[in-house]
Amino acid sequence: TSFADLPAAPAIDEMAAAQHLSEAIRIKTVTYRAGDPTAGNEGPWLEMRDWLAQTYPAAHAAMTREVVPGGYTLLYTWEGSNAALDPVLLMAHQDVVPVTPGTEGDWEGAPFAGEIKNGHIYGRGAIDDKSSLVSIMEAAEGLANSGFKPQRTILLLFGHDEEVSGSGAEAAVALLKSRNVS
Repeated sequence: TSFADLPAAPAIDEMAAAQHLSEAIRIKTVTYRAGDPTAGNEGPWLEMRDWLAQTYPAAHAAMTREVVPGGYTLLYTWEGSNAALDPVLLMAHQDVVPVTPGTEGDWEGAPFAGEIKNGHIYGRGAIDDKSSLVSIMEAAEGLANSGFKPQRTILLLFGHDEEVSGSGAEAAVALLKSRNVS
C-alpha cells in the first residue's frame, strides 16, 4: 500500500473535538494505587465508557468494544478486510494521577473543569493522556462517518491504570496473545 492508496483524512470539527476533550477531563478517572486502582471508585470508569459510546456513535457502530478482564481497560476492534495483514494498535489511557491536596490554586484552570480559554484546554489529562484518547476517537468517528473500511484490522486500547501499574495493558496483551494476534 502506498500513501496514494490511503483515504483522505476525515474532516474534524476542531471546536467539537476541544469540547469533547473538555468533557473527558471532567470525568474523574483518577488512579490512586496499584492493585485495583478503581476499587470503591468505579463510577467514573463507567461514566467514561458511556460517554465514549454516546460521543462517538459511528465509531462504536463500526467497531466492537470489550472490557478487558480484570479492570476497566477497553479494547476496540475494527475488523479489516484483509486477514493476512497484521493489525495496527493505537493506545492511550483513561486514567490520571490525583491532584496534590493544597495545589488546586496553582493550576491555570481547575484540575477537573476542562476549561477552554485562550486557545488552550486546561485540566488533569489535557496532555497526559486523555488528549490522545480523544484524538484517536475523533479520527475513528470521522473515518466511520466517511464510510471508511480498513484493509488492516485496527485495534484501539485504552488502559485504565497506566499511572499506577499498567496491569490493564498487560491483561490486554495477554488477551491478544491468547488470540494469536501479533
